[in-house]
Amino acid sequence: TVTGVQTCALPISYGNPVVYAGATFFIYNTDRKTLLWSEPNDPLTGYQQSNYDNAWTLAQTSNDYLYALAASNVALFYFREYSIGAIQGAPGVDFQNTATHDSVSFNIGCTSAASICQFGQWVYFADAMGRTHRFSYGSAPDKLWLQARADRKSTRLNSSHSQQSRMPS
Repeated sequence: TVTGVQTCALPISYGNPVVYAGATFFIYNTDRKTLLWSEPNDPLTGYQQSNYDNAWTLAQTSNDYLYALAASNVALFYFREYSIGAIQGAPGVDFQNTATHDSVSFNIGCTSAASICQFGQWVYFADAMGRTHRFSYGSAPDKLWLQARADRKSTRLNSSHSQQSRMPS
């Protein structure tokens, strides 16, 4: 042990933890359908330690694995391969009974936590096919990849370079 350092036995997470409403959340590595969280403002307490059961198995809408989490001041977002959900409420012992659970998308999700980033009110991510999307709370994901494809196509069609055809001699 190291003098002056507090240690505790925390469960192993799948992917990166996130902070929502002062609590640390992560996907439980041994049950990838379950979220675990700390007590607010105390990342070393909570989870499934003695006298705590801060766990929520998200199987109400799907039995698919959770792949990633993102958090904003408004909601905690969770990503499955082909869906995204949002949870709002104050974390605590009764979080799974008091939180509001909404769907962001039923047909677009994300399997790569490394592709998720946030800027302002927007959450950007790559879907299971590698296509880029973004959303903010209360809106469906925007398909940015369609806009990029359309821009590329219009640039190609409106090119100032004219191609001369060659006639065989």
